[in-house]
Amino acid sequence: MSSDEQKNPDAAMKHTHVIKMASEKEKRAGLPGPDQQNITETTPGEGWVPPEGYVPQGTAQPGVIRVWLGMTIYRSIVDLTMTCIMREIITSGSPQYKAFQTHYRHMSNDALVDRARSRLCQFFLYNALPEKSNEMCDVLMLVDADIVWPRGTIQYMAWKAWETQSIVGGLVSKRSRGDGLATQFCKEWEADFKAEKVTLDFGVDEIIPSYYVGSAFTAYPLSVLQDIHDNSPIPVTMRDGSIKVMTMPLTVQGFRPYFLPMLAESEFHEGNVDYLSEDWAICKRARDLGHKVHATTLPWLRHYGNHGFTPKDALTKDGSASTDVMKKV
Repeated sequence: MSSDEQKNPDAAMKHTHVIKMASEKEKRAGLPGPDQQNITETTPGEGWVPPEGYVPQGTAQPGVIRVWLGMTIYRSIVDLTMTCIMREIITSGSPQYKAFQTHYRHMSNDALVDRARSRLCQFFLYNALPEKSNEMCDVLMLVDADIVWPRGTIQYMAWKAWETQSIVGGLVSKRSRGDGLATQFCKEWEADFKAEKVTLDFGVDEIIPSYYVGSAFTAYPLSVLQDIHDNSPIPVTMRDGSIKVMTMPLTVQGFRPYFLPMLAESEFHEGNVDYLSEDWAICKRARDLGHKVHATTLPWLRHYGNHGFTPKDALTKDGSASTDVMKKV
């Protein structure tokens, strides 16, 4: 690999031998390789394409949604996740997705996930400065290093986040069975679900109003993150023990804590306090500023541990589709 390629990993990924390797890995896993011309239906949400003739409005580059695919990698990355990244880079701007451009960046070897995600967010916003207008992207798409997603899903997430100007998160299982999803839906939807008025219909373009979504596979439009940067209050403990509220302060470590965990009153238990992890905390900051948060049922995501855990695993102890939640899966 040349020195130029070491500085620009995107260029190295486009080499023929890398494309061939990605294709072979996907075929071994039963997935369509990036060398295939036609998109095939294999899992819910596989092969999403935008509406015919779709042209996004108000984007940094007219007619194109520029997606900044950011990943935090600590120690290792799942092979199939790397394959998905290569596929996104290879297909960026292809005929099916000419309204999208995908740019990739990762943050390596930072064990503190809120700091790593905050730094990725800061890089994304830095590229939105007027003097960096040629590098400005419209949507930050955060993906964990152990998530595998269907073809077309990154474009779908960016499209949905841009068109709704809201945070949009995929439904991701924890790496276990029966422990639920890293999402908290709004009370009204929960009530309708319990009354069997609604179900989770995977593979369908649907968004669900939510209080919180995880950041393992989530799209954040520029407008929401810019508002958090400009207006989100952060309590800071001063040396004398007093509390001073600052607006998204710059730390001496050189980043702003967009993903700082926080305490907040529980949405379901009035007067009680929830500890919000970094991914839920940024949702709270967005909602406090008037923005919406949604979960989407379109992508069928696999979260790799000792196997690829899906929403089916999240909602049933034995992995069977026996609960009401999974009626349509």
